[in-house]
Amino acid sequence: MTKKSLCYLVRISIIAVALCGLFICLCAYPFGVALNGLDATEPEMWIQMVFYWISALPCFAILGIGWRMSSSLKGEFFTHKNARMLERAGYLLFCDAVFYLAGNVGFMIIGQNIFAIFSFMMVAFALVVSLAFFAAGHYVARAASLREENESYI
Repeated sequence: MTKKSLCYLVRISIIAVALCGLFICLCAYPFGVALNGLDATEPEMWIQMVFYWISALPCFAILGIGWRMSSSLKGEFFTHKNARMLERAGYLLFCDAVFYLAGNVGFMIIGQNIFAIFSFMMVAFALVVSLAFFAAGHYVARAASLREENESYI
């Protein structure tokens, strides 16, 4: 597989994940909130919907970071710029997971969260992925430093 085809495959998968995310935001969240017994005239429904939409924004920002990083697959991937982008994605996802957890605990306290277990599983998954972003950023930075060090010897 060439670097160019790998770049295109990564971008196709980013588009697929973005489309799935849009489906979840536009169809699954309203359906889940409606299962909670709320209809469109109640303000609690809109508070919950706006919260879920706001908590989805960092995920789409992370997809944008992945799109920007995929262009470097054609050339040199192990750069300090990519390491910073991976760490930025980790911070975004970690902060989003904390925000999502706090909001869902609040909804659970007032009795509006019927998907509490699923929400906690999503938070746990997001925390694990954010740690993976941090680790990948660290190792990409180390690889970039080693590459620069090796180039200086030549």
